[in-house]
Amino acid sequence: MPDIRLIKIPKPGDNEPKDTSRDAWATPIKKYESMVLHWGIKPLIDACAEAHNTKCSLFITPQINSLSTDWIAFAKERGVDPIFWMNPPYSHPLILQFCKKAYEESGRGATVLSLLPSQTGSKWFHEYVKPLPKIRRGDYDFPRGRVSFVPPPGVKPSSPMIENLEVLWLPPQEV
Repeated sequence: MPDIRLIKIPKPGDNEPKDTSRDAWATPIKKYESMVLHWGIKPLIDACAEAHNTKCSLFITPQINSLSTDWIAFAKERGVDPIFWMNPPYSHPLILQFCKKAYEESGRGATVLSLLPSQTGSKWFHEYVKPLPKIRRGDYDFPRGRVSFVPPPGVKPSSPMIENLEVLWLPPQEV
């Protein structure tokens, strides 16, 4: 009898990270500052942060749950404009959920500046990033090089694994 081996054929989205151990790594301050300068946007609220990795004085913690929080109301309650920084968890399905949230919140009036993995074959890229210049206000850019993220306290740094994508979701223009 011949030796028959089954192989797994990857499904769309199988190439997205599933390991959550790197979800709380911080964007290096120099990278954040260069994005603020490049895009001309100064975020006031970090949409996905903890005290050790936030880039803004106001931030939404995992305990508050950014995905179920009304970002516009969160900003209004704190007396600031709804201008957000988002370096979301890169694991699947969180990356998809956060991109959808940023897209939806920008449709309601928020501005969201984000650093994402460069995964142009992913569902989240095609549904919430690629259409921006055509059907919504916003844009994206592929910066040169890889970002060396800052690990949480007590975790050993490692080399960057993927290239990144910068995304700016803007609210609809007022008529």
